[in-house]
Amino acid sequence: MEHKTTKKEGDAGGFATQSSPESLSHDTIKLLLKDIIQKYNISHEDLSEAFSQESSNDIPISIFNNETLSALEAITKYLHEDRKLKFSHIASLLNRDARTIWSSYQAAKKKHPLGLPVKHSDMKIPLHQFTDRSLSILESLVSYLKENFSLSLHDIASLLNRDDRTIWTVYNRYKKKVMTHA
Repeated sequence: MEHKTTKKEGDAGGFATQSSPESLSHDTIKLLLKDIIQKYNISHEDLSEAFSQESSNDIPISIFNNETLSALEAITKYLHEDRKLKFSHIASLLNRDARTIWSSYQAAKKKHPLGLPVKHSDMKIPLHQFTDRSLSILESLVSYLKENFSLSLHDIASLLNRDDRTIWTVYNRYKKKVMTHA
């Protein structure tokens, strides 16, 4: 497929492509990005950060390793403070009401005024894992860790800084819910 890159008059050096987005060449994309960076005075760091945040909808497992916050409070605090997302956006990502997210954040801020420990790990939880309203956030988290990383319930309890019996109960509650909905 052929595509043309043309310079529009009066467009402050902008480029317009006359082809489908799937067929843009690497060079055309580079030219477009260069133009956007210059036109809007965007630093390379800001651009890099924007792309890494947009492409990464994963939650680091380290945010759940605390003694005070519930799983929803930890996610809400992380997404609002570290990812700088608005409550309404967090609510839509988690399939929850914005008022629930706001309340959760307020409680988290009181319980844990400092930032959450965000450590680099290969173990990340996809945000879409928490959208099923028939499961609690903790049920979704425990089931994901058990089924995708093949962790023992004891290992999950250690990872999340929870009691083994709590994790056992949560996982069994999850299995019962799955069995009744199957």
